[in-house]
Amino acid sequence: MNDRHLNIDEIASIKNKFYFKQDKKYRLQHPDEDIPMESEPSDEESDLSIILYKDKEHYQDLDGNIYEITKDNQMGILVHKSC
Repeated sequence: MNDRHLNIDEIASIKNKFYFKQDKKYRLQHPDEDIPMESEPSDEESDLSIILYKDKEHYQDLDGNIYEITKDNQMGILVHKSC
């Protein structure tokens, strides 16, 4: 999977999904704050998601493998292989 090249729409979709989850988590932890709503992420599904791993954003595939995110938002090296 390391040779995969992500297109700009897929990168945006993955990032939107991650930030939507982060926003939801924040709103649950701060119910009394008035926070403006952002638009929903696109319906386009990806087999990748963004997770926080060792305090940095990484891609995670459906098998649980974790990859670095390169400066151009592509999949970098495999940093954790799931069992």
